[in-house]
This record gives sequence, C-alpha cells and structure tokens, in this order.
Amino acid sequence: MVIFNMFKKYDEYGFDSKGMHKNGTKFNENGFDKNSFDKNGIHKNGTYFNEEGYSIEGYDKCGYGKDGYNNGGYDRQGYNRSGYNMKGYDRQGEFSETKYKWKAR
Repeated sequence: MVIFNMFKKYDEYGFDSKGMHKNGTKFNENGFDKNSFDKNGIHKNGTYFNEEGYSIEGYDKCGYGKDGYNNGGYDRQGYNRSGYNMKGYDRQGEFSETKYKWKAR
C-alpha cells in the first residue's frame, strides 16, 4: 500500500483529485477540507460562505448554486432547466400538454 501512495498526485494543499488529504482523511492538519471549510461547514474566513459567496454545499445566500438553480431545480424566476414552472407552464405562458394516443376498443 505504501508503494501506491507514492504515485498519487496531490495539489499544493495536499489533496488528491477525489478530495482526500494525504493524511487519509477529508480534512488537513488544520481541520479544513479542500474548499477550506471545516467539518461544521464554516469557512476559514469565519463565515458559512467562501470568498465567492457559496456555502459548503455550493449554494449562495439566497439558496442558488453556481449554475443559477436551487436544490429543487428551479431558477430565480421559478422555471426548471426545461423551461417550465411548477404548474407546467413555459415562459410564454403556454401549458405543456402531454400528448396521449388513445386506443379504440
């Protein structure tokens, strides 16, 4: 096992590509993970958010991620990635009709 540890690639902070520190845990000697959050979710600057404004889960103060969607999959206007809101209407106000083929008996 020691032989394989020599071939691992670590970044300048001692973390590999999977987020594991070279000491074998998710946290370095100071208690921070690769994104500089501790195990309680507090950033090394003392807040719950990093310099970019995102928490340990990747959401900003309003609850939206870097891609602009919240954890439910909706953007700030209330539309999902397909362009429909919760009631099934698109941005132009048209309903997304599901087309069924009915069989005659």
